[in-house]
Amino acid sequence: MYSYRIDALAGLGRAEEADRLLQACKELDNRGWWPVYGSLDWLEGRVSEAYGLFGQAARFYRAASKESRFPLSQGIAHLDLGRLLVSTGNTKAGATALKGAVRIFLELGAAPYLSRAMKLLDGLSDRPSNPHLQAFESLTGREREIAFYAERGMTNKQIAAQLFVSPATVNFHVRNVLAKLGLRSRRELGQLFTTGFEASVRGAGVKDPTA
Repeated sequence: MYSYRIDALAGLGRAEEADRLLQACKELDNRGWWPVYGSLDWLEGRVSEAYGLFGQAARFYRAASKESRFPLSQGIAHLDLGRLLVSTGNTKAGATALKGAVRIFLELGAAPYLSRAMKLLDGLSDRPSNPHLQAFESLTGREREIAFYAERGMTNKQIAAQLFVSPATVNFHVRNVLAKLGLRSRRELGQLFTTGFEASVRGAGVKDPTA
């Protein structure tokens, strides 16, 4: 809970409040605690950014992006590093970090984070907006969840159990997903993700920082 609160307070610019919670987290760290939602380095970065210490924040985000214990946390660190670098004018390094985030979010099926990273990437060049991303963003939040599960080969029954809904509800959403994306089958849905998003990641020719 502290991690979520620090992130929220930092986002609101309430640096001192976020900093007090961060100190409490550091005390917990001495007892073997680890925040699943971000690492301590990432939290340090969030607080530093709230204080306006952008160079220091970038160093903390970079350190957090190398911590692979929790992949989602690692992806979020890549995302914030890329966002910060882009906002301070270092677009090349920012793009590299954002591509690292996209690769992790694709692997995890982290739809909201993937969308944010792809939007930032598309804003870095004069390339036409990624049509695959535009199609993806036409889906509702629930449809995105189901699309990711379906693309990974899960049956309607398995998806229903994962999301605590009925198979009939899943079937309804799958039909809507295919209709909105102009697809005929789940196989084509898989091709959209693998050839669409991955091609966009490779498009700018920036080396994957996680390699």
